[in-house]
Amino acid sequence: MRGRRSLRLRRATAIAAAAAVLALAAPTIAQAGPDTWWDGDDGTAASVDVVQYTLAIDHDASVFTATFRYGPDADSTQVESAPFSVRINTDYNQAANFVIAADGGWGGPVELRDAGGIPVPACPVTVSHATPDRSVQVSIACIGETSWVEIDAGFGDPDGSSFEKVPSISEWSPPVTWWDPPAGVLQAVVQRFWSPGFQNAHFYTINDLEASTVMHDPNWTYEGTAFVVAAAPDQVCPAGYPPVYRFWSPVFRSHFFTVDQAEYQHIVSSDRNWTYEGIAYCAAKAQDSDAVPLTRFWSPVYRKHFFTTNTDEITRLRYNDPAWQYEGTAYLVWL
Repeated sequence: MRGRRSLRLRRATAIAAAAAVLALAAPTIAQAGPDTWWDGDDGTAASVDVVQYTLAIDHDASVFTATFRYGPDADSTQVESAPFSVRINTDYNQAANFVIAADGGWGGPVELRDAGGIPVPACPVTVSHATPDRSVQVSIACIGETSWVEIDAGFGDPDGSSFEKVPSISEWSPPVTWWDPPAGVLQAVVQRFWSPGFQNAHFYTINDLEASTVMHDPNWTYEGTAFVVAAAPDQVCPAGYPPVYRFWSPVFRSHFFTVDQAEYQHIVSSDRNWTYEGIAYCAAKAQDSDAVPLTRFWSPVYRKHFFTTNTDEITRLRYNDPAWQYEGTAYLVWL
């Protein structure tokens, strides 16, 4: 397995929509991703708003694919004519060295250009359309077999506004995870949300419907991908992968997750503050060499639990924030 690094969200005035940074491990023959994340910004008009992004590198087919999902209010005619660009950077900490651009929108020519804006005719861009998704695909050989890839995707408004004049929230994506799950194990990405209105509550989910609903709830702020786990199809974990139990409390107005069987049994049988909601997902095994501890905190001030793998967050809460109490490792996950 290969690791993933957590990246922060940032605000910027840039090209319209979301910016995405992919940190990829050294090339292997394995698949990378696909990795999906949500766009929490409504910077563009609803008629051309992109709400979800999926990125993948397929080394077997030698192609890089970026897929953009448009929102429920998208207007196909305006989407066709709204310009967009996908800047590709394969040189760490340097400016983008390739651009997939469509000055006339999806309905016009879509081409790969070099850093100077010159088309690269030897590298055609394949465009596909399956409502509500649209994708661009280019040969890996054209952008280089590198260990790091950055993309910055911008979408114009239907009124013809230039990219530079459209304010937006730029969002770092979770990096694609390069690992081959063991046989019978389905990877799931946990999305993290924060709500100041619910007393500093955090919400974690692998469910796309929940993520989409919370994403469009003004009470919540999307904070990106938290970590990677194993899915539990039909509430059953793969052999050896501990189930993570999820509870909801109307008293504390938050969810709680535990892998501890004794804790689970105690809450189910004796604690009326919590309602059991089932198995959320499955934790990594101790034998998994790339598994990392998920640290758990409790706040008697906010009456909430908080889970994180981020070392900066752990240090700050454990040693510098008296509102939080360190409770140790909750369970193991992947990054």
